[in-house]
Amino acid sequence: MKRGLLLLCLYLPFGAVLAGDDLIKSLSRMQDALQNLNYYGTLVFMQGGDVQSMSLAHQATDEGEVERIVNLNGYAREVIRKNDRVICYLPDSKSVTVSTRRSGKGGWLSKLVANDFAAMQALYTFQMDGEDRVAGRFTRRVLIQPNDAFRYGYRLWLDKDSGLLLKSDLLSESAEILEQAMFAEISIVDEVPPEMLQPSTPSEDFVWYEENNEIEEIPPEAQTWRVMEMPVGFKLVSQMRHLLPDSSQLAEHLLITDGLASVSIYIEALNGEPAPFDGPFKRGAVNVYSTALDDHQIVVVGEVPAATVEMMARSVRRQPPGAGND
Repeated sequence: MKRGLLLLCLYLPFGAVLAGDDLIKSLSRMQDALQNLNYYGTLVFMQGGDVQSMSLAHQATDEGEVERIVNLNGYAREVIRKNDRVICYLPDSKSVTVSTRRSGKGGWLSKLVANDFAAMQALYTFQMDGEDRVAGRFTRRVLIQPNDAFRYGYRLWLDKDSGLLLKSDLLSESAEILEQAMFAEISIVDEVPPEMLQPSTPSEDFVWYEENNEIEEIPPEAQTWRVMEMPVGFKLVSQMRHLLPDSSQLAEHLLITDGLASVSIYIEALNGEPAPFDGPFKRGAVNVYSTALDDHQIVVVGEVPAATVEMMARSVRRQPPGAGND
């Protein structure tokens, strides 16, 4: 069984339309604040009936960013991130994983940092959506609505004073809340106390696992797997080969994005074995669609509506090198 692919599937009142300079500047200020401000607090993440709380501390330095996240309920986990290097301590299994954060990956805060919001106005409608209070601080709400049914929407709460993102809703095609993340308390400071950024998990007897960072980028002239149909605005931004979790063979990975929503397509040889699953699968806001073609399993996964991953999965084709993804 191809467990590597299987494991991947198991992380409105409207205001006036203001998609002009002021709103885009507010979103750019949010991106700058997430990266360059120093802050710590308690973050609450809600999905379905699950509620996860965690402590978060973030420090900007001359060398980049340092961030520490500790789960406060549920399974124990402590994460230390220094720029793109991520160390995850798992006390229950007495293990530590070391990995590199790749493009298109990241948590609630990081996935909103690198977007070019100004370039997305043909795909989304941006609106101011009133004011509110979050974690005792005054905020402005921004509503980001997709212009079609192939992507999700967002509602963002931006701190008036600092621009920092304090709360976020991920919205379905019918504007229902799929995920919500918010700071229950937060302190914005000149300097985060150093002990808040240091690991607290004793790990002397833990087993350390280093992620295999062997990634083979596939140049356009050598690409053979292609997506023949995808919603307007989505584009292929990278195609590579790398190991999947619990797998000993390289899989092909296509990363597709519209600038805000991202979709990953994983293609792994079956070597004559039956595909472990077929068709649609959903977990929280993440939709998955799996199919098989030419003795390969194709799994499309992303925080997008089910119709989007199914369209892409059903349109994957194998073609001679150099044909290109349109």
